[in-house]
Amino acid sequence: MISKIVIPHEWEEVKEKFYFKGKKLIVVGGSDSGKSTFILYLANSLVSLNKKVCVLDLDIGQSNIGPPGTIGYGYVENLINSLNEIKPNKMYFIGAVSPKGNLLQIIIGARKLLDAIELEKPDYILIDTTGLVDGTIAEVLKHNKIEALNPDFIVVFQKEKERENLIKPFLFDGKEIFRLEISESVKERTRLERIEYRNRRFSEYFKNSKKVEIFFKEHNILGFNIERREPIHNSIVGLLDKERFLLYLGVLEKFNRDKKSIIINSPIGEERGIKFIKFSNLIYNF
Repeated sequence: MISKIVIPHEWEEVKEKFYFKGKKLIVVGGSDSGKSTFILYLANSLVSLNKKVCVLDLDIGQSNIGPPGTIGYGYVENLINSLNEIKPNKMYFIGAVSPKGNLLQIIIGARKLLDAIELEKPDYILIDTTGLVDGTIAEVLKHNKIEALNPDFIVVFQKEKERENLIKPFLFDGKEIFRLEISESVKERTRLERIEYRNRRFSEYFKNSKKVEIFFKEHNILGFNIERREPIHNSIVGLLDKERFLLYLGVLEKFNRDKKSIIINSPIGEERGIKFIKFSNLIYNF
């Protein structure tokens, strides 16, 4: 993919400065603005210099690392053609494909993932974000995300100065800020294309699923009151470890209140390590 595009001179300048002065870089911009392509270019460039490069993907709707509805990170081991090739080390289950109504979850999950990354001591951390850039919710999300993750480099994709509001609180914060133009060759995807992409990603994740029965106790259920209502049939369920990172996703087939169990379709490897269950309103039909 990288070999088929012309790399703008400005991208090369950012790469050089980041290589010598940076550690943690976040990219901000609208959907289909070039964020993921830029991160791909930067990751390949750094890996080719034998650096340990981690990518943290916070785009829950158009996830590259892990299935939709999750955020996660992984390492670039070799030159890659797509961020989809990165295998997730850890994931955090949001259970939605839109940031709206899930800002706190995203910020907490992002911070937990970053803490885990920093323990592994990569040379560089590249952070991709959602394409939500318009309105008050976008400002709140981006401001808090940048503050929580504290990158030393911020890259903003914009045509003129329409995204300055997203970085305004950090202009005099000692961070390196770069403004990159959106390429004229970038093709904006339709809503239908975005939905098809999510369905494709889910299909890939669930392709080797099997039927599994998981037993639970009330204190193992996160963010859902089973006394008031039952989870939705065909909704996506997150099976979490003791640190509340995602182990497996499943699609709910049956909820048995009396037996205190759920039957799900999941590519689950083994049940050991599952400590929490997190239900969602995200639906997937096989």
